[in-house]
Parts: sequence; structure tokens; C-alpha cells
Amino acid sequence: MRERVVGNSGILAFSVIKPFGLLPEGMSYGGVSACCVDSEDRVYVLRRSDPPVIVFDRDGKFLNSFGNGHVIEGHGMSISSTDDIWITDKDGHVALRFNTSGKITMKLGNYEVPKLQEPFSHPSDVAVHRNGDIYISDGYGNSRIHHFSPDGELIKSWGKPGNGPGEFTVPHALAFDSKDRLFVCDRENYRIQVFNTDGNIIDIWPDHYKPMDIYIDKKDRIFVTDQVPRISVLDGDGKLIARGLHRGHGIWGDSVGNIYSCWPQPNSNPVVKLELIEPAS
Repeated sequence: MRERVVGNSGILAFSVIKPFGLLPEGMSYGGVSACCVDSEDRVYVLRRSDPPVIVFDRDGKFLNSFGNGHVIEGHGMSISSTDDIWITDKDGHVALRFNTSGKITMKLGNYEVPKLQEPFSHPSDVAVHRNGDIYISDGYGNSRIHHFSPDGELIKSWGKPGNGPGEFTVPHALAFDSKDRLFVCDRENYRIQVFNTDGNIIDIWPDHYKPMDIYIDKKDRIFVTDQVPRISVLDGDGKLIARGLHRGHGIWGDSVGNIYSCWPQPNSNPVVKLELIEPAS
């Protein structure tokens, strides 16, 4: 079903298509927390039941599923430039890396062993830098960001509970732009904090109502979901480009500019596709 245009600003416009994804008979979404898209425009959806990962093509055709028995409470999901799929297991206290065939290729943290200030206590999201370094927001328990080498060795951690620069109250999601800036959704502080790769603060963007997730496209347009609920599209300076009322706990985009958003409530179109309209009207 198609609905109203979202974000019709004369610069960007989307048509809402919901529900997205035709599931096999007998399978339901349940609660869906996140999604990501690989280099071949396969859409990976993270749900809070087994199998935790469901894979579709860009048009919503079911392809496969994986991850049975490995994820206790999936929260965040992202994909690297080399198509490594990362999942944060909030209640498992681990971050898992899968290949596109569904095989686990790295595990950071220890299952069901939360740690104070160290990785992890209810981690929320992962962002992989173009050099392969791994950044994980330890969102619910530690209010910290952990920086790992491509081999999974901890390089440094920063942050503590609070509302000052470099402090967090539920760092909920994070993403890199092409300028190596790390954007962190500091949810309960109603802001986005911007860091360099060493964890030094560059900027703070206030006045975001509980930002939930962040996706940055190849043009460095920044898509932010919040609890209004709405999706805001910003430029690299934080200037608003477009905005529409739409829910999203997770958000990602494909190679042609379509956006996919996820919501954990099982009976409310948990996965929606926002199809890019060109030209915007």
C-alpha cells in the first residue's frame, strides 16, 4: 500500500510503501529493531525472535534468514563497506559480526556477562570506519563509546554518564560520514554529538527529540529518526533539508536512494520502505 509523500521539501520526496517484505507462510515479523542494506541492495532486517535476521531483495522478495540461537535481544544493526553485518545483542552484552551467508566471523564481549565501564553492558549499535576500525556504543549500561581495531582489539573508550560535551545518556546509535566524523545519537540528552576518530568532540547538535537512529548516505545527507516520531534529513552542518512524520527505531538506505525504516511494535507495519521520488515535487 502506498501512502502520503514524506519529506516533500522540493529537495527530497519519498512515497511510503508498507508493509515491506513478503514473508514465507507461517513466519511473522514480531518486533523489529533495525535494518541495513548491502552492496547488492539486499535488505537485512533484525527481529527479536528466531531467526533474528531476515533477508529480502530491494523489492521485498524473501531471500533467506539466519542467526538462529545466536542473538538474545537484537538491538542495532549495521554493515561495513566490505559487507560485514554487525549486530548488537543488547541483553546478550555482545556485538556479533556475520558475513552475508550468515556465518559468525567475530564476537566482541562475553555472552550474558555485563561489565562496568568495559565492553559491554547493553550495547546499542556499531559503526565501522572505512579503515576497518570498529566503534560500538555501549548504550544502556555504560554510556560509553568503545573503539576497536579491525582484529577486535580494544584501542580506547570514552564517555561517561552526564550531559556535558563527550558525556552521554543512552548513546543509542552512531554512524560515520565521508569526512571521518562519527555522529552519535545521544538519545536522552536530546542531541547528536559529533566526534573525530580519536573521540575528540567536534560539534554538538541540540534540539533533537530523543534521536533513535542515524544513517548517512553517499552524498553525506544525514537521516535521523526520533521519538516525535519523525525522520529528519540534515546536511553536513546540521541544517534541516527535509522532515516527515514517520516512525523508525532503525533506518538504512539502498544504492538508489530508497530508505527503509523499522519499528519494534509487531502489529504496526514493522518494516516500511520510503521510495525516492525523482524529481522531488
